[in-house]
Amino acid sequence: MKKRGAFFWNMAGCTVNAGATVVLLAAVTRICGAEEGGVFSIAFVTAQMLMTLGAFGVRAYQASDMEEEFTFPQYLTHRLLTCALMVGAGASWAFLSGYRGEKAAVAVLLCVFKMIDALADVLEGRL
Repeated sequence: MKKRGAFFWNMAGCTVNAGATVVLLAAVTRICGAEEGGVFSIAFVTAQMLMTLGAFGVRAYQASDMEEEFTFPQYLTHRLLTCALMVGAGASWAFLSGYRGEKAAVAVLLCVFKMIDALADVLEGRL
């Protein structure tokens, strides 16, 4: 019975996470207009892809490290480094894409927003 409950909550969490993207894009487009919605959409998708860099491979090792070969501060340090690389890559992407001003700020801030998700993942792994 526990496995069914875990499956349900995992599925519910993934659905809400996916739905948040749609709701955010709809809200930005409705409030700010189509052009700004497009900038948000591209920046959000880029931040989502860069989250793979931010979450780079720590959780699988952390979850299976039953003997605690590595300490939690080591996992956290690794995640902080990959998150810094993630935000740096996002800022570089914005600069190389020719984004300036508000567009660059949106791109970098969305990377920071997704970086928080990546950082939270290592903390969840500790629990």
